[in-house]
Amino acid sequence: MILAVSCDNLKFILRIVAYLLKVIQWVIPILLILLITFDFLKAVIGGDEKKSKEALSKVGKRLLYAVILFLIPILVKIVFREVGKVSPSGFGGEASPTSWVDCFNQVLEEV
Repeated sequence: MILAVSCDNLKFILRIVAYLLKVIQWVIPILLILLITFDFLKAVIGGDEKKSKEALSKVGKRLLYAVILFLIPILVKIVFREVGKVSPSGFGGEASPTSWVDCFNQVLEEV
């Protein structure tokens, strides 16, 4: 089976994916919050009502993006854990086709 490989072979790649998920979950929302703060400060200092409304519109969109980006890694982790729970046993003692999911869950716990 193609997907039934050793966990040791996959750990390096899966660690990179786990770190990327962590970056997406924490760094990008923090950057978006900083950008929101900058937009508000720019609108307040400018004093123009039209620019204030535009800044408020940007803030709403960026907050939505921050929430979505924060939830994506959580949803990926949930999906992988659920797929790992439903892993069927292989035929004739072979490794399970979803053994990579179990390996990914182990890496997530380590990171």
